[in-house]
Amino acid sequence: GMTDDGLDAQIQQVEVGPASWFVDRTTGEIDVTGRTGALLLALRHQGDASFQANPTADTVVTPNSVLIAFGTRSQTAALTALATLTQGPVRGT
Repeated sequence: GMTDDGLDAQIQQVEVGPASWFVDRTTGEIDVTGRTGALLLALRHQGDASFQANPTADTVVTPNSVLIAFGTRSQTAALTALATLTQGPVRGT
């Protein structure tokens, strides 16, 4: 049957390694919510003191950035896995 995992929500910190395909792409291109269902809450570039809340779609992700995302465990796990890829997934039409 259907599983209600609404209570399974969490905030996840995802580090973007230098080899990740996220690097030099905008958050709009990465489309965290479209690909994983998780919501991107904030982004912090390496060396920055604070997080940028609600990053706009034209925000470029840099090496060793940290993403803060909110979602179910499966959604945030999907985002963590997505960030480890060195090549972006091919989008279906």
